[in-house]
Amino acid sequence: MSISLSSRGEEALFGGDIMHSPIQVHAPDLASIFCADRDQARRSRVCMLAYCAERNATYFSSHFTETSAGRILRAGDGYQWVFAE
Repeated sequence: MSISLSSRGEEALFGGDIMHSPIQVHAPDLASIFCADRDQARRSRVCMLAYCAERNATYFSSHFTETSAGRILRAGDGYQWVFAE
């Protein structure tokens, strides 16, 4: 389950367990040992990556090191992660 919050023209997505590492932004096919259904987990990541990039939403992860907040930007055929400052 994920939660989307919008306020004053800004949007945030609290992604729960969709991603466990920023490397999954670059390689959404990589699954963690916690992905019970790897195919569904990948589909969820791909959907969330597109959603955040298209809407310029700040993404909040439960599992990233340092700050868990950042932006997902389109980069060629994929995405890149930028930690929030």
